[in-house]
Amino acid sequence: LSGRVLAQVLPQQFTLGFRDLSFVSAEGLHWPGGNLNLNYTHEQVQARKPAQGRLQGDHIDLQALRDLSLRLPLPDGLHRQLQASDVTGQVDALQLSWVGDWDRPQSYEAQAKLKNLNLPALPSSEASVNAPSWPGLQGAQVELKMTQAGGQVQVDMGAGGAVLLPGILDEPKVPVDSLHAQARWQHKDGLWDVPQWSLQLSNADLQGQWQGQWHARPNGPGVLDLQGTISQAQAARVHRYLPLSLPEPVRHYVRDSVLKGEVQGVAVKIKGDLQQLPFANPKDGEFRFAGKAKDIQYAYVPPSGSTRNTTQEPNWPAMNNVNGDIVFDRLSFKVNGATGKWGAIPFTQIKADIPSFNGKVMVNVQGESKAAANVVLSELRQSPVNTMLGGVFAQAQSSGLLNARLKLSLPLAELDKTSVQGSVALNNNDVRLQSSLPLFEKAQGTVQFSESGFSLSGVQARLLGGPLRLEGGMRTNANANANEPAVQLRAQGEVSAEGLSKARELQPLDMLAKHMSGSTAYTASLGWRQGQPELFIQSQLEGLGMKLPAPLTKTAATPMPLSIRSRVQGLGANVQDRLHIELGRVAAVQYVRDLSGPAPRVLRGSMSVGNTAGGLPPMPDTGVAATVAIDQLSVDEWQALWPAAPTT
Repeated sequence: LSGRVLAQVLPQQFTLGFRDLSFVSAEGLHWPGGNLNLNYTHEQVQARKPAQGRLQGDHIDLQALRDLSLRLPLPDGLHRQLQASDVTGQVDALQLSWVGDWDRPQSYEAQAKLKNLNLPALPSSEASVNAPSWPGLQGAQVELKMTQAGGQVQVDMGAGGAVLLPGILDEPKVPVDSLHAQARWQHKDGLWDVPQWSLQLSNADLQGQWQGQWHARPNGPGVLDLQGTISQAQAARVHRYLPLSLPEPVRHYVRDSVLKGEVQGVAVKIKGDLQQLPFANPKDGEFRFAGKAKDIQYAYVPPSGSTRNTTQEPNWPAMNNVNGDIVFDRLSFKVNGATGKWGAIPFTQIKADIPSFNGKVMVNVQGESKAAANVVLSELRQSPVNTMLGGVFAQAQSSGLLNARLKLSLPLAELDKTSVQGSVALNNNDVRLQSSLPLFEKAQGTVQFSESGFSLSGVQARLLGGPLRLEGGMRTNANANANEPAVQLRAQGEVSAEGLSKARELQPLDMLAKHMSGSTAYTASLGWRQGQPELFIQSQLEGLGMKLPAPLTKTAATPMPLSIRSRVQGLGANVQDRLHIELGRVAAVQYVRDLSGPAPRVLRGSMSVGNTAGGLPPMPDTGVAATVAIDQLSVDEWQALWPAAPTT
């Protein structure tokens, strides 16, 4: 025990003071020191003078003061309050005076300076109009002036401090690197009123400043008028500052969809009765955040989330490196005038919006792109768009650049009802739709597509050495007839002997074409079934000379009808096609080919030469069967057309 103690007791008053007092009791109670002086005058009923008191102190440890007070003969109510509180810190300076009973004063005036204050929060669920909720503080420096009519406070914090907001934020503890706050309040008409407050906050998540007013209401959390700016924030942490009064789907969508990046210069405006937050009806108030997005990764269809089961959902590519304007307005969200990437495809003029978080949430995304064709095709192959279009991009390849537009509308709760609108503009691209198909050279025109199919507009190209015009697409009613392919393209064009000779995909025509000359017109259709092409080609072969052994010899002017048809059969790893070729009455060929590898492989077949009216011979289990009925056949000449078999 050390220090000085002063006590004076008179009939109507008493004085108690401590000067540099410190002690340790037998029970282990520690009073670390400080100065405290209390003057109290009892109520004088006959003189009609109320009780009054004055308390002054400095360097007082609040935890020690609480522990000491619990051992003093104070009223039970005060003991219960002290027992429930856990306030720590140091009072550097304190001046308190009051008139009336100490626990229900008629008037009072207080000034205090505190450091390292740790004050537990009073959640809104435990608060009332007469004792409103307040945030908790950790490591705060506080200057306070107040009377029964109102007051003002200034709070500062440095690194290691925190603000506690239970019942307001999902993660109630907000770490602080630096904080400066001021507020002025008053008690008016039985309600609390804060006509002026301001806050500057900086931590690892964000830096910003806000100011405004708050007015209590007889019921509910009161009316807030807030405006300010978030100068910088980590986009992936924005969700933790959304108040619990926002619908849970809103908070969880922001949490699960905004994965990386920064937001800058965000103007914040909240105004209205907090009981109506986020003010779905514009008449109720304002709730708006508007700023700039920088290098945002935005998963418009979140890959994970506690409120959503994504195990059966398609994997939509996230938007990466998004830079643009963002607006969160009441229950809607927008991204405007942005640039970024859809997967690996660079896009401009990106727009994304959620009209409302109420009810069934719909995400709309659109943008424009000019990118390397193979990058675009690779992303389309890996996205649900490829499945929607029957796997048409499964083996597609292209040279050059593609100009593309894409618009998606995605109902988050029913992604199977996603709608797609888009177009791809071809600009002299060399396109191969399937490894088993010839190259479409210098393709021009537009491919328009949606979730129900696609169509070709003004598409022209060169195929097999001649010009080609394409039309058609994927029919929306393709599932109505299982015997028809989902995708059908119709073509008109010319083919040259030179072009045929280079088409390794059309064996054995490529080999035979080396003995042809000229060109001929044809019509064709191209369909897709199970991601594999089906062909139907017709031509009279007028203009095409053939110098092949009999009976396949003709002049350019002589017609000889040609028909080539293929049809896909089998499933999965056993997918095959049946290729049927007819050449007038001269020859007919039928092959069954394995399509599971990188190139078609003949499994078995049959051939008829010179007597096609009699039909093809039965197809063996393996190999190729043939019937020949002609007046003259030079085996040596035909053998000379085929390359020599390798010897062992």
